[in-house]
Parts: sequence; C-alpha cells; structure tokens
Amino acid sequence: YRLTAHLALAFLVYGYMLWVALGLLFAGGAAARRGPHGLAMAVTAMAALTVMSGGLVAGIDAGFIYNTFPLMDGRLVPDGLFEMEPAAINAFENATMVQFNHRVLAIATALAAVGLWLASRRNRLEGRARLAANTMLTVVILQVALGIATLLTVVAVPLAAAHQAGAMVVFTALLWL
Repeated sequence: YRLTAHLALAFLVYGYMLWVALGLLFAGGAAARRGPHGLAMAVTAMAALTVMSGGLVAGIDAGFIYNTFPLMDGRLVPDGLFEMEPAAINAFENATMVQFNHRVLAIATALAAVGLWLASRRNRLEGRARLAANTMLTVVILQVALGIATLLTVVAVPLAAAHQAGAMVVFTALLWL
C-alpha cells in the first residue's frame, strides 16, 4: 500500500508540474484546442489507474506468477480470484487478482489509446498535436510489449525497470497530447 501510495503521489506531482510547464510553453493552446480532448483525459486517467495497479503488482511480487500471456494458468480468467475474505481485499492482496486486474486495465488502456489515436486521425490534428498523438500510440505499444516481455521472463530486472520507466513515458505522452 505504501509503495503504491508513494507511486501515486509521485505521478500526481510530476503530472501537475508537467501540466503547468506545458501550459506555460504553449500558452493559448487551450483556446485553440480541438479534437478528442475529453477522450485524451479519460485515457490519461485510465493509464494512471493502470500504473497504480502496477504498483500493487510490484508491491506483492505478483509478476512472479502466471508467466504466460495472454492466458493465466491456461485460462483467460484464472481460478482463485476471490480466495481471500473479505472479498474486497482480493483486489489489493491476492496476487492472482492483482495481476489479473493489471492485465485487464493494461489491455483496456491500450485499446482506449488506439481509439484516441484513431479519433485524433479523424480530427485531422496537425503539427505538435499530431506528433503527440503518434508519439502516444508508439510508446503505448512499446509499453505493452515491455510488460508482456517482463512477464514472460519472470520479471527480468532490466525489463521490469524499463517497464516501470515506460509507465512514466506513457503518462508524459498522454499529458502532452
């Protein structure tokens, strides 16, 4: 819990500082805003939630089990998701459910990011906005690949560290967009 709380606070502080810096660098951008702004905010929130679930994975070493993808113990939905009592504690302390939740959130966030990229294409964003959208999609794809590779290698430290850093890069790209 402390690891995830620390991670959440770090992302909050970083995100606010980046938001202010981008606002100062690109003053007047809000008045000229067009495109899928609401969707971008929603995907950013989803990414932040996925990062926090990743903090739970790291905090209880849940990445060391079910080292296959997309199946967990040969199933899309593994057994043992609700082994603990009370049931609510499973989302935070049951390694099976914690890893399952992180996978589901990551996949949902990646699909939402693809939807955001497609919406940005339909809105024919130009210049920095188009670059931000393309960058966001690229780093999301790389982050998913790093996450899967980290899992398949039973949490090889260099890949795990790159996956953790990648979370910040995805968050940065989404805030930029």
